Amino acid sequence: MKKALAITLCVAMAAGMIGSYSPVFAEDAEPDPAADESVAKAAEEGWEIAVVPKDSTNPWFVRMDTGVKEFAEETGVNCYQIDTGTIDATTQAQLVEDLIAQGVDAICVVPVDIASMDSVLQEAKDAGIVVIAHEGADLTNVDYDIEAFSNAGYGAFIMQKKKRTDNTAVMDIVGRDQPDQELTIEFDRERCVWKFKKAETELWKQPPNPLLEAINNFLTEDKPEWEGTATELVSQLPDMQIQANVLSRKLNVVNSQLLNDYGIFYDNKRGHERKIILKRLEQRE
Repeated sequence: MKKALAITLCVAMAAGMIGSYSPVFAEDAEPDPAADESVAKAAEEGWEIAVVPKDSTNPWFVRMDTGVKEFAEETGVNCYQIDTGTIDATTQAQLVEDLIAQGVDAICVVPVDIASMDSVLQEAKDAGIVVIAHEGADLTNVDYDIEAFSNAGYGAFIMQKKKRTDNTAVMDIVGRDQPDQELTIEFDRERCVWKFKKAETELWKQPPNPLLEAINNFLTEDKPEWEGTATELVSQLPDMQIQANVLSRKLNVVNSQLLNDYGIFYDNKRGHERKIILKRLEQRE
């Protein structure tokens, strides 16, 4: 029954992107979620379904909230979107962990960070919670992921070339994190990929993370590896006013950024004492 309800939830989330159910379908195929037996059973059994966006103030997610509220009103299912405001990956992971502890029946999430959220969603699935994702195509611990479009299809739609055989192309970019502008890309025939060449204006860059900067400075050329407890690592980072348990939680969230931006691999080893492993795989340029 949970799987069947998850499919209907996907419809609800898709509807939220454009504001309501009816425009998503042709008139002769307009769904009636209240008539779905699985949805009716969920309402009867008092299911609780929580939606966790990554920025509830953004118009995209304000509109998604409209779809969620319509679903709740039309079906009687206890379904709601959390007012997160603008949050980071650590806060979002904590919100999802709180929902798991509350014992909700389904969680719909738009992840801030794929890598950190995946491990938290594994806990949800282990607890028997249905997990739906949006903008989470690379997540593995989900029952369903729904996207507004495919990356390849959208790229082909917005890419413009003067000639079909040209190695360069122009893309018109409109997004939440970047100003509207044109990007010039160039095709690398050896690797068969499109590579960024130049932007019309300076691209937005994520500000430095103080914790990651501190770890990057801690691992030197003479000491590219380190292993120890979170408490021991805190003692090695005197400028970071942070508790050991908070440090561990933050590292679990930003480990992908630590690897991608600094070339530092992070892992933790379970045992009598949980050990943190840090290893520089490459030197920053």
